[in-house]
Amino acid sequence: WLSSCDESHGFHCSMGPGKATRLNFRVIDVNRQCIVQASSPCRYTALSYVWGRVQQPLLRVNQIDAWEEPGSLLGVDLPTTVRDAIRVCKMLGLEYLWVDSLCIVQDSPDDVEHQIVHMDSIYRKAYLTIIAAAGEDCKSGLPSIRPRDPVQYTADVQGLKLGTVFRSVKDELLNSKWNTRAWTLQEFALSYRCLIFTPRQIFYSC
Repeated sequence: WLSSCDESHGFHCSMGPGKATRLNFRVIDVNRQCIVQASSPCRYTALSYVWGRVQQPLLRVNQIDAWEEPGSLLGVDLPTTVRDAIRVCKMLGLEYLWVDSLCIVQDSPDDVEHQIVHMDSIYRKAYLTIIAAAGEDCKSGLPSIRPRDPVQYTADVQGLKLGTVFRSVKDELLNSKWNTRAWTLQEFALSYRCLIFTPRQIFYSC
């Protein structure tokens, strides 16, 4: 999907993605497992998900230096959805991931305000947005990423590979918890390319 989009869709799907030039813009380095300052330009993936009523690690002022050390996130109890998003980035060969809870300094009013003001740009300029439209909270994860998750049924018919489609992407999104949050409309509308994880299907939208 991404390769075809890169090669064939041109300007329509690639106007400005990855040009992260804002000050104090942090991302997760998925290979080094730490928080890093985004370079300019930086090709990154953004995560759109629902926190829910789950306690999860939040980046705070006194953790910045520690979490910038390579491997530091390995010892952090990250929610399943964030861990799965990191895994997806690795699978796709994408080096950086932006997650609000870990890339915005939550107890810094200045950083919070700065990032919220530029939230439109964060999703607008992401190379790809991962949408977690399955489950009720950040512990639900991304279906089909872990080895025991159900897989889509496929069959080869006279050289043509066919796959089961349970519902349309519109129906899946409309019936998701993710769709009940106001800010997810902005995240979806402003993203050039989305990889959408629903309970029974993975969709790509660009």
